Amino acid sequence: TMVQLVQNLAKQYMQKNPEVSIVIVHYGGEKELFQTINKQRVIKNRFRKSEFILVDNNETDSVSKIIKSKFDWIKYFKPKNNLGFGGGCNYGRSKAKGKFLFFINSDILVDYKSFLDLYDFIKKNKKVGIVSPRLINISGKFTPEATRELTPFRGIFTQSIINKIYPNNPVTKS
Repeated sequence: TMVQLVQNLAKQYMQKNPEVSIVIVHYGGEKELFQTINKQRVIKNRFRKSEFILVDNNETDSVSKIIKSKFDWIKYFKPKNNLGFGGGCNYGRSKAKGKFLFFINSDILVDYKSFLDLYDFIKKNKKVGIVSPRLINISGKFTPEATRELTPFRGIFTQSIINKIYPNNPVTKS
């Protein structure tokens, strides 16, 4: 039908011209990777202006067949060597077509609302070059390393014994 044709053309256009490239850098746990991918599927289904790139730093080839067969919407890349997170981000960036880049580790869960909040903020604020979410650990607690503003004082303080003795201090609580 005409509606299907228009939908297919729009899908093809978005695949060639994504607004956001989401780069997942993977090394290690398969279980966490697939949890991350399943969370990203929600973003894929609701934010059509995106592409998904997986840079697989594993030495073994354990996930490639699963990715290619069950997650054909992900562009899968396996560098010759383990590039680490930073190198994997750069490698993924070289394959990305999006105007904006969104980098995550393969054990990070990002919900749609958080993704959209970050996207909306950077889209509306032309002078902003990078955004980062606040991080919540597995027990649901805010991680002090992900505060609004990272300063040398705050960085040193969060890594010191003082933070362990006095965890609800005003420096890391904000």
